[in-house]
Amino acid sequence: FNSISLTDANHLWAVADQGVNVLTTDGGTNWTQLATGGTDKNYALYFVDANTGWVAAQNGVILKTSDAGATWVTQTSGTANDLHAAKFVSSTTGWMVGDGGKIFKTTNGGTTWVTRSPVSTATPIVIGSLNPGQSYSVKLRAVNGRRFSREVMEAAMRATRKSPQLELLVENQEWW
Repeated sequence: FNSISLTDANHLWAVADQGVNVLTTDGGTNWTQLATGGTDKNYALYFVDANTGWVAAQNGVILKTSDAGATWVTQTSGTANDLHAAKFVSSTTGWMVGDGGKIFKTTNGGTTWVTRSPVSTATPIVIGSLNPGQSYSVKLRAVNGRRFSREVMEAAMRATRKSPQLELLVENQEWW
């Protein structure tokens, strides 16, 4: 599987290639296969509750379900680039991140997606499962004489304070 999302101890979804998704509603004892109706590779998914979730897929495909994955609706991302990450903070507000550093944001549940200019053209590095309010140390080292701007470093610090997930966009850099 390429990605998993859980909303509580019983509800977990996983996505894989060729539109294959699976769901458990009993903590993993039984699994149900759910078809998204597409054939694109599904890279990531994110559910905000037991019914509402999105899939980020190949070729800029975004899929949304409002019935726990029984049916899926395609949303228009405005790109043909692969989308690799999905993060939502509510049923209306969320982000998709894809190849070429493309970042897409919705504030209406995915009815429309707005493209944000990338700070980088590299595919983002996503670090998940962080605890809000906890301090984290992120070490970045520039290579080839490049330096991180003050704005990039401040954005990384803000992200660690405000979000349970930290996303860093780095281009031609080494990090550890």
